[in-house]
Amino acid sequence: MTTFEDILEEAGTFGRSQMRIVSIFCLVSIPFSFVYVGIVFQGFTPEHWCRDPAVSGIRERCGWSLQDARRATVPLMNSSAGVTYNQCQRLDMDWNATGLTCDNPESELIQAQLSTLPMTGCADGWEYDYEGRQSFVTEV
Repeated sequence: MTTFEDILEEAGTFGRSQMRIVSIFCLVSIPFSFVYVGIVFQGFTPEHWCRDPAVSGIRERCGWSLQDARRATVPLMNSSAGVTYNQCQRLDMDWNATGLTCDNPESELIQAQLSTLPMTGCADGWEYDYEGRQSFVTEV
């Protein structure tokens, strides 16, 4: 019975023709390299929402958590996964005119979200809920 070593000996060592074949495969693979490493960029995308610079100041002053700020600025929307927070739009409101206090933010926030406030896109970037994890997706 022939073994793998016998077949390898019959085929020969790594010569000119093997070098050509490997070179051709490498050249053909170059355009597909982005597909090969695409999972690195798409692997982990944390929960995110539009950043509102005015709420960032209120958050620091009042000691709000990220979830409190998200409830204040991000509208809910229906999706195939149920009711979720909108990741591409935020409520467009003047936070100085709301009468919002650090003591009782919930009542004002609930009323503000139930009213018909205009929405705007993510002009100021995004906020991420890492939950102890970071990835290349969020750092770029």
